[in-house]
Amino acid sequence: MKIIRSGVFETNSSSAHSLVLNKEYKTYEDSYEQWDHIFGTTYKDIWGYYSYYRNTNGKIIYNKRKHEFNFSRGEVRLYDDIIHKTAFLISYYWYKTDDEIIKHILEFVSKRAKIYLSNFKDNHTRNDIEYIKQLISYYVDKGFKRNTKGKYDPDSWICSEFSDTSKLITKIATNDELLDQFIFNSKSYISISGDEYKSAYLKLVGSELEYQEYYDNKYRESEESFEKRLKEVYPEDKYEVEYHI
Repeated sequence: MKIIRSGVFETNSSSAHSLVLNKEYKTYEDSYEQWDHIFGTTYKDIWGYYSYYRNTNGKIIYNKRKHEFNFSRGEVRLYDDIIHKTAFLISYYWYKTDDEIIKHILEFVSKRAKIYLSNFKDNHTRNDIEYIKQLISYYVDKGFKRNTKGKYDPDSWICSEFSDTSKLITKIATNDELLDQFIFNSKSYISISGDEYKSAYLKLVGSELEYQEYYDNKYRESEESFEKRLKEVYPEDKYEVEYHI
């Protein structure tokens, strides 16, 4: 809850989104570990990863299916991949009608993704590379762009709810180093939920066991204790966190 004037309180929205920004740079010798670290793991649910054909030139063409990037409250969903995290930032700024930041984010992600992809030409599967390329082309280069300047586009793939202004999202979107660390680092992730669901109390605790422990004890845990435990899970020198966005 937050005070809006003396003696009057207003509860915020029941969305309970969380954002974790990891500030560590990691390099893995194994190309598959490095791939997952950069591009994430949750992108394979966007289209049929195993459903594709080859055109007359032998190029892999994935079967596109309608996918809504739904960031409205509901049972918890965690996303660590570059496409969902890009969509999340864009959806936030659509509500703020900030077209310049939207344009910058999309151009940055598109260019940086192509640079990262170029490092995997000789030591990774062709399917993974083509899949990411097509997702970037379909969504980042085209689908996430606003068709009507300064207005939310109801015909887009994105649906979202935000209860407050996020200082951390603003910080990420206006700093290319942090933007890179958020989008292209799978230890940076978003958690989407609502406070009417049991899963709302996942909030930053990083694993199902930690989540269950917190949910089972949340009514006996003070806010100070909760904040202390979060700092233990996410030390401030490595992470920045924000919840109930």
